This record gives sequence, C-alpha cells and structure tokens, in this order.
Amino acid sequence: MSYNIDTVNIISTTGWIRHADVIDLLARFDDELPEGCFLRDLCDEDDADEDGRHTIDAMDWSGSGSGRRFKDVFPEVAKAIMGRVEAILVWEGGDSITGLRIVDGVMTEPAVIQTLASEVK
Repeated sequence: MSYNIDTVNIISTTGWIRHADVIDLLARFDDELPEGCFLRDLCDEDDADEDGRHTIDAMDWSGSGSGRRFKDVFPEVAKAIMGRVEAILVWEGGDSITGLRIVDGVMTEPAVIQTLASEVK
C-alpha cells in the first residue's frame, strides 16, 4: 500500500507557471499524475494572464499515487514553477507533515516547525 498526500496547504506564494509548460507537463506525465493534480485545473488557456501565465494560488497533489509521484514526477513539475511557493504537505492519516519550498524552479523540502501563537486577549 502506498503512502499518499491528503492535502497541500500553501502558506505563501508568488508562484506562477506558463500555460505552455502546463500543457507540456500534462502531455509528458498525464498517466503518472496523482488522482488530484493542480495541473489539470490549469489547462484552460483562457484562465492564464496576458503573458500566458497561471498564478499558483492552490496546489492540489493528492489521492492515489500522490506519495510515490511526489518523489519522481513532482520535481519535474516544480522546475516549471517560477516565483516562490511555500507549502505544508499533510500525508495520509495526518500522522506526517512535511514542508515544500519552490523558488524559481528549485524544489526543497525544509523541516516544518509547529508552534502556538501568543494568547490573544
């Protein structure tokens, strides 16, 4: 049984991807993408801006195949994402939380540090 991603929560983003890259990635990896994949939500060229770019404000990568494909396909997807995206990945069952950072096509997986804020009075 594979270990999959339940949710990807973006905590900050200035990220974008060119529409041409979305189409290329879908053509190259469509059969290998997980059940829930944000690229499929970006395939309409009418949703791109005047420069042919889609803003990354949500990043679904979940369901069947998402864990395995995060390691072998997602790094290829990340290469096409420009700007900065920082996100928290919640893995199946919520027992594991990992970090994701993409800066101009370079993907890293920083540690996640959880903390409580000060009391609000």
